Amino acid sequence: MNLIDMAMALGVRQLLLSAVVLLPALWLARRRALSAEQRSWLLTAAMAAALLLPLSAFLPGWSTTLPAPAPPAAAFHPMPGEGATAGEAIFEAGRQPDIYYVELPKTLPTVLAVVWLLGTLWLGMRLLDAMLHARRLRRLAQPASAGLRAVLADIVPAHVRIATCAVDGPMVVGLWRPQILLPRPLLARLDNNVLRDIVRHEVAHLDRRDLWTSTLLRAGTALFWWNPLLHLAQARLALLREMACDARAAMQAREPLDYAGSLLAGIEQLQALREEAPTLALGMFSARSQLAQRIDQLLDAPSYAPRRRSLLMLGLLLLLACAGTAVAVSPRLASPAASTSDTRVNTLLQAASTHDVAQVHALAAAGVDLDARVLGDGTALIQAIRARDPVMGDALRQLGADPDRAALGEGNPLIVASALGLQPIVEQLVQAGADVNRVVTYDETPLINASREGHLVTVQYLLAHGADINLGVEADGWLGRWRTPLNQAGNAAVRDYLLAQGARRERR
Repeated sequence: MNLIDMAMALGVRQLLLSAVVLLPALWLARRRALSAEQRSWLLTAAMAAALLLPLSAFLPGWSTTLPAPAPPAAAFHPMPGEGATAGEAIFEAGRQPDIYYVELPKTLPTVLAVVWLLGTLWLGMRLLDAMLHARRLRRLAQPASAGLRAVLADIVPAHVRIATCAVDGPMVVGLWRPQILLPRPLLARLDNNVLRDIVRHEVAHLDRRDLWTSTLLRAGTALFWWNPLLHLAQARLALLREMACDARAAMQAREPLDYAGSLLAGIEQLQALREEAPTLALGMFSARSQLAQRIDQLLDAPSYAPRRRSLLMLGLLLLLACAGTAVAVSPRLASPAASTSDTRVNTLLQAASTHDVAQVHALAAAGVDLDARVLGDGTALIQAIRARDPVMGDALRQLGADPDRAALGEGNPLIVASALGLQPIVEQLVQAGADVNRVVTYDETPLINASREGHLVTVQYLLAHGADINLGVEADGWLGRWRTPLNQAGNAAVRDYLLAQGARRERR
């Protein structure tokens, strides 16, 4: 499984698991028998679960050792994930002048992966811009006057700074050093009681750590921006946060009705300011439909304590059940290179690289997969070739090791031997049935590697045994190069020989 396949699998898992978790949570978030505070935290937990549960696929669990491949075909058939992809951006390379151009992705998964990445980058930039804008507001804000601080002294915590600025409405900024910003033109229009109620609302946001949770959830939503359930939950959660802060502020006010009056007074004054300064938005009062819901909640606060407790317990149990079931039944994804944590496989590779034939035979008899791949090390046969040990290589082949088994980033046995110029091992592998035209992503072909390293004898041998002199490869991923044996020739002798044998000076 390559990176794009893993991304697609992760996306599908996220969509399904978020539906399992968020749909019940969204239903509970509309039950007025639960308080806004309870609903907001329930939906926050559900969103966090929807963002984190897909990652359970990477938890340790099932073995990630790949099964041995089917017997190799005589003709060239790239193994899954090893051939050059049609969706790579390429440019011609080698000793010839480079020609740069972009080839558009042709496969649907590749297109979807590109769109996913671009959308995530765009939303990430917007989140970063919002954070930078908050920093600019902090820098431009002026400390509150002594009179204003005295009015709010018993409401605002000592570590929180009060400042005035040309902002759209009252707001909290600063993850590490919180600050409450108040619209400067609004201060002269509101009486102290209304102002205190508005600030109580902002202090409630600080007490609930809403700035932290909203920032983290926005970052997570940017990663899975294409999931409509996340945006629906985020919009609902934004309203529930405001309603929860209203409830907290109303508890500290004289009466809920007085706090509702403060909300209406605040929006009335902001509307007047908006007419005088069209660029001023309504800020926390901007959505009229949401404002109506907030006031309705304040005026109609039912006291269903037993029912609230029952619904809350139901919601928590449902969330835990969904999360636990998802983690339990989720299959684990193998890494792109399918590395294994099996200590016996690691022991096999160690034995292959240290000439321990007896240990290799013992492990094979114990059922260890001789073709298992380990990230950064490749296979046992690749390790034997790197150790320049033809005896070990012959032993592994006799035990059934595949001479064409490739590992991403490590090549395959014949590619490694060709690049090192190990002619006896090259001949052994070809005689054992290794495909001289096998393409491995990021490592090209045996002939290209032998040509690049200037091993003329190996080049001659590979051509004599069926290697395609003009087989080119789109290498190194999206910004890769078009590579052929000729344009990768490492010295004049190899280049002249290839030309004499009919290599074409083709340009991609």
